[in-house]
This record gives sequence, structure tokens and C-alpha cells, in this order.
Amino acid sequence: MSGMGAQFLAKHKALQQENEALQETLTQLKEEIKTLKDQNREQERQVTELSQGKELLEKDIERIRDQLREAKDAVDAGAQDNATLKSLEGRVELLQNELDETYAAAKLANKSRQEAELTAEHYERQAKSAEAQAKEWEAKHDEVSKKYKDLQQEMEDLGNTLNSL
Repeated sequence: MSGMGAQFLAKHKALQQENEALQETLTQLKEEIKTLKDQNREQERQVTELSQGKELLEKDIERIRDQLREAKDAVDAGAQDNATLKSLEGRVELLQNELDETYAAAKLANKSRQEAELTAEHYERQAKSAEAQAKEWEAKHDEVSKKYKDLQQEMEDLGNTLNSL
């Protein structure tokens, strides 16, 4: 009989340790999910900021293109004064340079936005995976808890049986 009691105690202790390990893993997974969700929100905020910046740059590009067209039209209209013509040519060149710089900035902003979107998608996938793991660990925890309670009841029944002998 004492061998059987020792087996129950060993089984009880093993289930208790497994339960504690599952609790610890579950806590870690919940913290990881929270961290991933925070990172995902930050990436989404960055994507929004970059999208707004891109819109502003696109408006600047359109404004500069309009100014460039106006300057080219003025040059094409054949301004009579050589000084005016040179001034307009200089302005066209400046506007062309500004357009090139703005276009490069817009291209860089678009690339950054795309990278941020990819990163946000990555964190979202990680968060979903961590949530699935957490659910799995919760199910295992529930199973071990049930086994633990069943074993406690079995030990109590065994103790009652031993006491009645």
C-alpha cells in the first residue's frame, strides 16, 4: 500500500510541476502577445505618418510641376528680354532641381512606408502565432489542472479507504 501512495505522491508532484511550468509559459506568451501588439500598433502609426508625408510630397510635386509648366510656357512664349529669358531659364532649372529632390524624397518615403507595412504585417503574424500558442498552452493547462484535481480526489479517496481499514 505504501508503494501505491508513493506513486500517487510522485504523480501528484509531477503534475504540480507541469502545471507550474505551463503557468509560466502561459504568462510569457501573454507578455509576448502584448509586446507584439504594441509593436504592431507602433508600426501602423508609422505607416500612417509615412502615408501622410507621401501625400504632402505628392502635392509638392504637383505644385512644382505646375510652376515648371508655367515657367516653360513663359520661356516658350518667347520672352523678348534676354535678362527675363535667363531669369526664367534659371527658375526652370531651380524648379527642375527642386522637383528632382522632392521626387527622390517621395520615393524614399514610399520605400519607408512599404518597409513599415511589411514590418507591421510580420508583427501581426507573430502576434497571431503567439495567440494560437497561448490558446494551446491554456488548453494544456486546463487538462493538467483537471488531472491534478482528479488525482487529489483519488488521493483523498485512497486516504479515506486507508483510514477506514
